[in-house]
Amino acid sequence: MKKIGLIVACVAATLSMSAQKFGHIYSDSLLQIMPEYSDAQVQLKSLSDEFQKAIEQKEAELQTKYDDYVNNGQSLPDAIKQNRENEIQSLQQNLQQFAVSIQDELDKEQQNLMAPILEKARLAIEAVGKKNGFTYVFDASMGILLFENGENIMPLVKTELGL
Repeated sequence: MKKIGLIVACVAATLSMSAQKFGHIYSDSLLQIMPEYSDAQVQLKSLSDEFQKAIEQKEAELQTKYDDYVNNGQSLPDAIKQNRENEIQSLQQNLQQFAVSIQDELDKEQQNLMAPILEKARLAIEAVGKKNGFTYVFDASMGILLFENGENIMPLVKTELGL
């Protein structure tokens, strides 16, 4: 009797394992075909271009002061010379701090723009997974997928998103 129970348990476990359905998607490819992603990239490029112009203006100001110092600094009294050196060092430090704050702001803006896009993609993947009975959906773009034997759900997700 115990053998029959063990056999039934093994068969049940095998059937439940075979009933699992696996899917995969390349989420980076999905994001790139979403119109919202393109819009976000345009906005980020525009902001980046504005910041680049501001940096170039600060660099030009620094270069002008430096060139003036190199060309005319030798004939200046030591106190004025020291003052100009300090001014140039201060401009360099301000430029470096500005570049760091710009990068932080760009990163923050990218996160703000991408959060709703990522959420929309996640919800669509989740909806497809539920509708089609997937036990697991793997993101193959993360490089974690070692063996591709599940269903590619990209067409289903594209349909869910209306793409």
